[in-house]
Amino acid sequence: MRKSFKNSLPITLLALLASGCGKEGFETINSVSQQQAPGHFTIAPKVDILLAQDNTGSMSETFDEVARQIPGFLNELESAGWDYHFASTPLTGSGSAFSEVVASRHDSNWALSLWQTPFPGAVYGDTNAGSVNQDFFRFPSEYSEILNYNQVSNTMNGQEAGLENIRRALTDNVTTASGFLRQDSMLVVLVMGNGNDTSGIKICRRSDGYQGPCDDIGYPSASNSITASHCGTPGVSYANCNPGSFAAARDHYKARLEALRAHPSLVKLYAAVSTQGGNCLGSSSYRGSQYMSVAQATGGKSFNICNQGVSNLLSSVKNELQGQKIAFRTRYLMIEQAPDVATVQVVRQRNGNANDTEVIPQDAINGWTYAGLVDNIHRIDFPIEMNLASGFAIELHGSAKLIGNDTARVTFKPAR
Repeated sequence: MRKSFKNSLPITLLALLASGCGKEGFETINSVSQQQAPGHFTIAPKVDILLAQDNTGSMSETFDEVARQIPGFLNELESAGWDYHFASTPLTGSGSAFSEVVASRHDSNWALSLWQTPFPGAVYGDTNAGSVNQDFFRFPSEYSEILNYNQVSNTMNGQEAGLENIRRALTDNVTTASGFLRQDSMLVVLVMGNGNDTSGIKICRRSDGYQGPCDDIGYPSASNSITASHCGTPGVSYANCNPGSFAAARDHYKARLEALRAHPSLVKLYAAVSTQGGNCLGSSSYRGSQYMSVAQATGGKSFNICNQGVSNLLSSVKNELQGQKIAFRTRYLMIEQAPDVATVQVVRQRNGNANDTEVIPQDAINGWTYAGLVDNIHRIDFPIEMNLASGFAIELHGSAKLIGNDTARVTFKPAR
């Protein structure tokens, strides 16, 4: 792939000194590069968010509110320092691919005057930056793939292959072409619905005609046995009836989602579902236990959509993401140009407080070293490696690494 780096040209002022003999000399003035840990706001951790929205009639009353709330939610994510991609897909039915992706202002599909640099020295239009394919890119105000009432589908006969739809949406060739998923980003799946997933679940039919997941039907009996066409011979033990159990399906889809990222910790599923079952949003619902189970297995969280408005729900998800970001640790500070290493000074501002500072020494154990011109290094190295960058870098070691709301001020004179 083509690599592009910012030209090594000083961005600071040059003081022109003229001697009496007419000989010209130049003295460079310090360049200042203010940097912040990803728990603060300048380093923009990457997150790709897929909204999997229940498109059955029981959820239709939420469609308009979701459409109203999503643009504000994305703006708040950007204000909180995230470099996001966003897309959505129906939770049920056969349509899983999407044709539109929203991206933050760190994406160079935005005009240069509106683009926000993700780090000092980043290059507008860099082909390695992970931008959305321009055919898919949409501004937040233009996004049109939030569900509407005309997309309601009730053709699944009590089955809901939501996790399978999510898997297909994330592995579809169209998704790959869109640039939605980036190799150095978190993947967040937000499920919004009031049913329960049956992806990969063994479906059984009793002699009374009732059909559903074997896990939910109960033990067969002499008067209420499970028909041979679905679960073997009548009277077989319940344990042999459900080879496609909820537990096995949970583990399967957790593994399939985590396989999409370089590290399992980069994947989180959040389940906005009916946590109790019964009446929900004016309709009957199923307890979304399978979605909740996968959310727990991926380190995500579950929310009760029945008593939490969409605005509060999205705010809760944003807070969860912010909690993730506070734990990130910064290893590399990017600077705009090659420095005169002897003039480099790195100052930590603890928790972003300019009155609580510490000079970080030049030291390979618990200080900084100049890494030079680097190509595709992860700026964040804990708890997971994220945010690839190329350019001139200062490497932090040991206790010198920035965590949470720490900030760093780097001053230097450019190399001659």
